[in-house]
Amino acid sequence: MSPASETRPSPVQAQYRLSLLRGAACYAEFALLAGTWTTTGIEASLDGKGVGTQRRAISGEGTRKYARYLTGGIPSEKTINAISAKYPKTALRFWAAHPIGQLLTDGDLTADAVLRLLETLAAGVARSRVWDESPELLARSSFRREVPDDIDTINALADLRTPDALLALLGRHRLRRLMGQTEFDDIYEFALMDCFAAVVGNCPHLCLAKHVLVPVFADYLEWPFGEAPTQHSLADRDGGSRAEYWDDVVHQIDRARMEAELRGIPMPPKKYIEDFKNVRHRRHHTRPVASCNTDPLLRPTKAQKRTRDSSRTSRLKSTKDLDDGSAD
Repeated sequence: MSPASETRPSPVQAQYRLSLLRGAACYAEFALLAGTWTTTGIEASLDGKGVGTQRRAISGEGTRKYARYLTGGIPSEKTINAISAKYPKTALRFWAAHPIGQLLTDGDLTADAVLRLLETLAAGVARSRVWDESPELLARSSFRREVPDDIDTINALADLRTPDALLALLGRHRLRRLMGQTEFDDIYEFALMDCFAAVVGNCPHLCLAKHVLVPVFADYLEWPFGEAPTQHSLADRDGGSRAEYWDDVVHQIDRARMEAELRGIPMPPKKYIEDFKNVRHRRHHTRPVASCNTDPLLRPTKAQKRTRDSSRTSRLKSTKDLDDGSAD
């Protein structure tokens, strides 16, 4: 794995990474609702009908209706509403937005945008560490109030090791950076690194996209905020040491995933994680248009044509000899 870059991602790169994270998380949600990770099983369970096999489906499994989420597809509002009506407790809308992915990929988020992402936190311990929503406060004001920063709050969130806790940590960290408050920078970064692997390894929606999440998270820790570059705990490592560190994080995620399976958490099979690792976004261009050669084609000379024809004849003869030999 290459070392993390020291600049924020371009809007195109950020959108590409976010779409992969969203698509994988939504696929995991569909799989959990259906009780199976196969595309045919998901479609048969959620749509209530048998499905055939079409060409070009992921790993030869079923149609592309659900397989497309493994290549960065995002469910439409119609799909989200239909699934939500059938499964009222589904988290599909949350993962279609993927606030964790937004915080990790979008370098241009404003403080107001970060606050809106933190408002998506579900009721629970993590939310209570971000918002003071006590009845007394709400009775006096229509606005919730942020819980002040302190080491105990940061460490308590890290100890939760849940997706909501990771979202809360990331959101609070970004807010402080945007406001120029760096007092707890090291505490936040160590807390994030301490819980990242455990959270990803225990959450099917995040684990499926671990090969995207790890470099995204590594890049995030090195983003510059404001006028001064971000100081981070990996700053003094050379490229090789940094790469080894993040490779170790991947192994930690794998161990956490296996432990989660032993506890009965329905994690994505290794096959699907590896398939997602090698998938390429269908709308993503691997080479910028500007790099294409637009010069007019040169016409070959007669001598070049003779050399080319002679080479073709030689290759054809060689191929025929091989075919004749294999038939004996």
